[in-house]
Amino acid sequence: MAKKSSVNLLYDNLIPLDRWDKIYLWITDVAKYLLILAQLALLITFVVHLIYDHKLDKMQDQIKAQVALLKNRRNEEKRVTILAKTLEELQNLYEDKQSMAKSYEYLLKLIPEGIKLKSVHITYKSVSLNGEAGSYDALKTFLDNLNNSSAIGKDTIVTSTNQRQGGSILFAINFEFKRNGRY
Repeated sequence: MAKKSSVNLLYDNLIPLDRWDKIYLWITDVAKYLLILAQLALLITFVVHLIYDHKLDKMQDQIKAQVALLKNRRNEEKRVTILAKTLEELQNLYEDKQSMAKSYEYLLKLIPEGIKLKSVHITYKSVSLNGEAGSYDALKTFLDNLNNSSAIGKDTIVTSTNQRQGGSILFAINFEFKRNGRY
């Protein structure tokens, strides 16, 4: 069966085609193919769009994973920094302990006979002593030992005394070590 191209009920092969009919048929055939090509292009565009959407989704997932990894690394870096500071503080604490032990030993060498210490408080730089002296001579000897020491700042010695009944003298002495004092 031949195609119908007009309202004429006769078949096309029975109607002679003139030049304009041929041009019309050619244009309609070309338009059909152009329409098919346009639909194909649209279909290809849709498929490409789906492919790129899928790739973008994967890329966003990768970006989120990288961001999470960087956050974890930043947190780990903070933990390592805190650990390093803690280790440094432990080292400083050990050095302070050694320094305090030397300060205490040095201080014990300066205490003469007749002095009894009731409390000793030593920090990195300062010392507070509370005690009891049997006589003013023992207390004067102790103060002279402190004043003659190269490790103690002479202008930092502060003394307060109070005599008890029975002859003993209560005292409180505060002083500071020099930074580069030698023991």
